[in-house]
Amino acid sequence: MYAIDLDAPALDRHWAVLSAEETARARRFVRPADTAHFVRAHAALRHVLAAWCEQAPERLVFAAGAHGKPHLADNTGSRPVRFNLSHSGGIALLALCEQYELGIDVEVMRGVSPKIAEEYFAPRERAALAQYSGDEWLQAFFRCWTSKEALLKGEGLGLNVPLDAFEVVVNPAQPPAIVSIAPQAAIQPGWRLFDVSPAAHAAGTLAVHDPRASLTVEHLQCRWLQL
Repeated sequence: MYAIDLDAPALDRHWAVLSAEETARARRFVRPADTAHFVRAHAALRHVLAAWCEQAPERLVFAAGAHGKPHLADNTGSRPVRFNLSHSGGIALLALCEQYELGIDVEVMRGVSPKIAEEYFAPRERAALAQYSGDEWLQAFFRCWTSKEALLKGEGLGLNVPLDAFEVVVNPAQPPAIVSIAPQAAIQPGWRLFDVSPAAHAAGTLAVHDPRASLTVEHLQCRWLQL
Protein backbone atom coordinates (compact mmCIF):
# COMPACT_ATOMS: atom_id res chain seq x y z
CA MET A 1 0.00 0.00 0.00
CA TYR A 2 1.21 3.49 -0.85
CA ALA A 3 0.44 7.01 0.33
CA ILE A 4 1.06 9.76 -2.22
CA ASP A 5 1.54 13.48 -1.64
CA LEU A 6 -0.43 15.22 -4.38
CA ASP A 7 0.32 18.81 -3.35
CA ALA A 8 2.89 19.55 -6.04
CA PRO A 9 2.61 20.57 -9.68
CA ALA A 10 1.84 17.86 -12.21
CA LEU A 11 4.95 17.62 -14.38
CA ASP A 12 5.23 16.70 -18.05
CA ARG A 13 6.41 13.22 -17.10
CA HIS A 14 3.21 12.67 -15.11
CA TRP A 15 0.98 13.78 -17.96
CA ALA A 16 2.97 11.66 -20.42
CA VAL A 17 1.88 8.29 -18.99
CA LEU A 18 -1.86 9.05 -18.94
CA SER A 19 -4.29 7.73 -21.51
CA ALA A 20 -6.29 10.06 -23.73
CA GLU A 21 -9.36 9.43 -21.57
CA GLU A 22 -7.47 10.24 -18.34
CA THR A 23 -6.02 13.37 -19.93
CA ALA A 24 -9.49 14.53 -20.96
CA ARG A 25 -10.83 13.91 -17.45
CA ALA A 26 -7.95 15.87 -15.93
CA ARG A 27 -8.58 18.85 -18.19
CA ARG A 28 -12.24 19.02 -17.21
CA PHE A 29 -11.41 20.16 -13.66
CA VAL A 30 -11.93 23.87 -13.09
CA ARG A 31 -9.34 24.32 -10.33
CA PRO A 32 -5.68 23.80 -11.32
CA ALA A 33 -5.01 22.11 -7.97
CA ASP A 34 -7.70 19.49 -8.71
CA THR A 35 -6.13 18.83 -12.10
CA ALA A 36 -2.69 18.38 -10.53
CA HIS A 37 -4.08 16.06 -7.85
CA PHE A 38 -5.80 13.86 -10.44
CA VAL A 39 -2.77 13.69 -12.73
CA ARG A 40 -0.31 12.87 -9.95
CA ALA A 41 -2.61 10.23 -8.43
CA HIS A 42 -3.23 8.43 -11.72
CA ALA A 43 0.39 8.69 -12.80
CA ALA A 44 1.36 7.07 -9.49
CA LEU A 45 -1.18 4.29 -10.06
CA ARG A 46 0.28 3.60 -13.50
CA HIS A 47 3.88 3.58 -12.28
CA VAL A 48 3.17 1.21 -9.38
CA LEU A 49 1.14 -1.20 -11.53
CA ALA A 50 3.73 -1.03 -14.31
CA ALA A 51 6.48 -2.07 -11.90
CA TRP A 52 4.26 -4.91 -10.63
CA CYS A 53 3.38 -6.14 -14.13
CA GLU A 54 6.76 -5.33 -15.72
CA GLN A 55 5.22 -3.13 -18.38
CA ALA A 56 5.59 0.48 -19.44
CA PRO A 57 3.14 2.66 -17.46
CA GLU A 58 1.72 4.33 -20.56
CA ARG A 59 0.91 0.94 -22.11
CA LEU A 60 -1.43 -0.21 -19.33
CA VAL A 61 -5.07 -0.43 -20.38
CA PHE A 62 -7.83 -0.19 -17.79
CA ALA A 63 -11.35 -1.54 -17.92
CA ALA A 64 -14.26 -1.14 -15.52
CA GLY A 65 -16.67 -3.55 -13.89
CA ALA A 66 -20.44 -3.27 -14.12
CA HIS A 67 -20.51 -0.47 -11.55
CA GLY A 68 -17.25 1.21 -12.45
CA LYS A 69 -14.60 -0.56 -10.36
CA PRO A 70 -11.38 -0.39 -12.40
CA HIS A 71 -9.15 -3.32 -13.27
CA LEU A 72 -6.45 -4.02 -15.82
CA ALA A 73 -7.94 -5.05 -19.14
CA ASP A 74 -5.13 -7.60 -19.62
CA ASN A 75 -4.29 -9.09 -16.24
CA THR A 76 -3.39 -12.63 -17.24
CA GLY A 77 0.34 -12.47 -16.57
CA SER A 78 2.32 -14.34 -13.96
CA ARG A 79 1.49 -11.74 -11.29
CA PRO A 80 -2.24 -10.95 -11.26
CA VAL A 81 -3.07 -7.81 -9.35
CA ARG A 82 -6.07 -6.32 -7.62
CA PHE A 83 -5.91 -2.63 -6.77
CA ASN A 84 -7.89 0.36 -5.62
CA LEU A 85 -7.10 4.07 -5.55
CA SER A 86 -8.62 6.91 -3.54
CA HIS A 87 -7.62 10.55 -3.28
CA SER A 88 -8.87 13.53 -1.34
CA GLY A 89 -7.33 16.95 -1.25
CA GLY A 90 -3.57 16.54 -1.34
CA ILE A 91 -3.40 12.87 -0.31
CA ALA A 92 -3.93 9.62 -2.23
CA LEU A 93 -3.92 6.03 -1.01
CA LEU A 94 -3.25 3.11 -3.33
CA ALA A 95 -3.73 -0.51 -2.25
CA LEU A 96 -2.78 -3.54 -4.30
CA CYS A 97 -2.30 -7.27 -3.82
CA GLU A 98 -2.54 -10.57 -5.67
CA GLN A 99 -5.13 -12.58 -3.79
CA TYR A 100 -7.70 -10.37 -2.06
CA GLU A 101 -10.41 -8.16 -3.43
CA LEU A 102 -10.03 -4.77 -1.80
CA GLY A 103 -11.33 -1.25 -1.63
CA ILE A 104 -9.85 1.85 -0.10
CA ASP A 105 -11.08 5.31 0.83
CA VAL A 106 -9.26 8.36 2.15
CA GLU A 107 -10.81 11.67 3.17
CA VAL A 108 -9.05 14.84 4.27
CA MET A 109 -11.08 15.88 7.30
CA ARG A 110 -12.97 19.13 6.87
CA GLY A 111 -16.21 20.60 8.11
CA VAL A 112 -19.31 18.69 7.00
CA SER A 113 -23.01 19.22 7.58
CA PRO A 114 -24.72 16.89 10.07
CA LYS A 115 -27.45 16.57 7.44
CA ILE A 116 -25.16 14.22 5.49
CA ALA A 117 -25.15 11.73 8.36
CA GLU A 118 -28.90 12.15 8.79
CA GLU A 119 -29.46 11.36 5.13
CA TYR A 120 -27.01 8.50 4.61
CA PHE A 121 -26.17 6.76 7.90
CA ALA A 122 -28.15 3.98 9.59
CA PRO A 123 -30.19 4.88 12.72
CA ARG A 124 -27.75 3.30 15.19
CA GLU A 125 -24.82 5.02 13.48
CA ARG A 126 -26.58 8.36 13.78
CA ALA A 127 -27.28 7.69 17.46
CA ALA A 128 -23.63 6.82 18.08
CA LEU A 129 -22.47 9.90 16.20
CA ALA A 130 -24.74 12.12 18.33
CA GLN A 131 -22.56 11.34 21.37
CA TYR A 132 -19.70 13.41 19.92
CA SER A 133 -19.07 17.06 19.24
CA GLY A 134 -16.38 19.22 17.71
CA ASP A 135 -13.27 17.45 16.44
CA GLU A 136 -14.40 14.13 17.90
CA TRP A 137 -17.61 14.36 15.86
CA LEU A 138 -15.58 14.91 12.69
CA GLN A 139 -13.32 11.97 13.47
CA ALA A 140 -16.32 9.73 14.13
CA PHE A 141 -18.09 10.91 10.97
CA PHE A 142 -15.09 10.17 8.78
CA ARG A 143 -14.45 6.83 10.51
CA CYS A 144 -17.97 5.86 9.48
CA TRP A 145 -17.86 7.42 6.01
CA THR A 146 -14.52 5.96 4.91
CA SER A 147 -15.50 2.52 6.23
CA LYS A 148 -18.67 2.55 4.16
CA GLU A 149 -16.99 3.89 1.03
CA ALA A 150 -14.10 1.41 1.23
CA LEU A 151 -16.49 -1.54 1.56
CA LEU A 152 -18.66 -0.46 -1.38
CA LYS A 153 -15.57 0.18 -3.50
CA GLY A 154 -14.24 -3.26 -2.60
CA GLU A 155 -17.47 -4.92 -3.70
CA GLY A 156 -17.50 -2.81 -6.83
CA LEU A 157 -21.07 -1.73 -6.12
CA GLY A 158 -20.61 2.03 -6.04
CA LEU A 159 -23.70 3.74 -4.67
CA ASN A 160 -26.01 1.00 -5.92
CA VAL A 161 -26.25 -0.11 -2.28
CA PRO A 162 -27.67 2.50 0.10
CA LEU A 163 -25.18 3.56 2.76
CA ASP A 164 -27.71 2.82 5.49
CA ALA A 165 -28.13 -0.82 4.34
CA PHE A 166 -25.14 -1.82 6.48
CA GLU A 167 -23.65 -0.59 9.73
CA VAL A 168 -20.04 0.03 10.72
CA VAL A 169 -18.20 1.09 13.86
CA VAL A 170 -18.47 4.83 14.45
CA ASN A 171 -16.20 5.23 17.51
CA PRO A 172 -12.90 6.68 16.19
CA ALA A 173 -11.03 5.19 19.17
CA GLN A 174 -11.92 1.66 18.01
CA PRO A 175 -10.65 -0.23 14.96
CA PRO A 176 -13.04 -0.01 11.99
CA ALA A 177 -15.35 -2.99 11.60
CA ILE A 178 -18.63 -4.06 10.04
CA VAL A 179 -21.45 -4.31 12.59
CA SER A 180 -24.32 -5.59 10.45
CA ILE A 181 -25.42 -6.01 6.83
CA ALA A 182 -29.03 -6.05 5.71
CA PRO A 183 -29.92 -9.07 3.50
CA GLN A 184 -30.95 -6.83 0.61
CA ALA A 185 -27.54 -5.15 0.56
CA ALA A 186 -26.02 -7.97 -1.55
CA ILE A 187 -22.66 -7.59 0.21
CA GLN A 188 -20.62 -10.77 0.57
CA PRO A 189 -19.70 -12.03 4.02
CA GLY A 190 -16.02 -12.08 4.87
CA TRP A 191 -15.10 -8.43 4.46
CA ARG A 192 -12.75 -6.89 7.03
CA LEU A 193 -11.85 -3.26 7.64
CA PHE A 194 -8.51 -1.75 8.63
CA ASP A 195 -7.53 1.77 9.69
CA VAL A 196 -4.99 3.13 7.20
CA SER A 197 -5.20 6.84 8.05
CA PRO A 198 -2.11 8.38 6.42
CA ALA A 199 -1.92 11.63 8.41
CA ALA A 200 -3.40 13.32 11.44
CA HIS A 201 -5.75 15.42 9.29
CA ALA A 202 -6.95 12.53 7.11
CA ALA A 203 -9.05 9.41 7.68
CA GLY A 204 -8.50 6.24 5.69
CA THR A 205 -10.03 2.76 5.68
CA LEU A 206 -9.04 -0.36 3.76
CA ALA A 207 -11.63 -3.07 3.08
CA VAL A 208 -10.30 -6.56 2.32
CA HIS A 209 -12.35 -9.61 1.40
CA ASP A 210 -10.65 -12.04 3.78
CA PRO A 211 -13.18 -14.72 4.88
CA ARG A 212 -10.51 -16.73 6.69
CA ALA A 213 -9.34 -13.69 8.67
CA SER A 214 -5.76 -14.46 7.74
CA LEU A 215 -4.61 -10.85 7.48
CA THR A 216 -3.37 -8.89 10.46
CA VAL A 217 -2.43 -5.25 10.82
CA GLU A 218 1.22 -6.34 10.66
CA HIS A 219 0.65 -7.55 7.08
CA LEU A 220 -0.33 -4.06 5.95
CA GLN A 221 2.71 -2.15 4.88
CA CYS A 222 2.25 1.47 3.83
CA ARG A 223 4.97 3.76 2.57
CA TRP A 224 5.03 7.19 0.98
CA LEU A 225 5.63 7.05 -2.74
CA GLN A 226 7.97 9.60 -4.27
CA LEU A 227 6.77 10.76 -7.70
